[in-house]
Amino acid sequence: MSEWLWSRRAVRAWDWAATFADPLSESPGESRSRVLIHQLGFAAPKLQTPIRLPDGSTARLDFDWEADRVAGEFDGRIKFDQAAGLSGTTESGVYWNQIQREEKVRDTGRSIARWNWGDLAEPRRLELKLLREGVSRR
Repeated sequence: MSEWLWSRRAVRAWDWAATFADPLSESPGESRSRVLIHQLGFAAPKLQTPIRLPDGSTARLDFDWEADRVAGEFDGRIKFDQAAGLSGTTESGVYWNQIQREEKVRDTGRSIARWNWGDLAEPRRLELKLLREGVSRR
């Protein structure tokens, strides 16, 4: 696949991206997050990890640093701006459901780091959030 690339550097970049890619990254924001997490030197999280909540239900975490007991969640505005079409509820309903879910995740002993596109545009903000919650460096 990389035979059409014009330089060794481009081939190395292509090979790295192909190796680093993960189909469990469900959105461009999650993919960009993974790249920044790697570039910032943090341990690689597990993706889309299902966890059992204290009430017996299951939640799926965007990012899970199991050893650090930290969950990571990337959210874009579309989740709220298009709430009716995406989840059949209102913006406030999406927010309320998110708060309830977050409390249940915390009840498992995990802390939660949340970020958005603005944090990805300024990687230091993402770095500070992950450090605050105790995510380990590689």
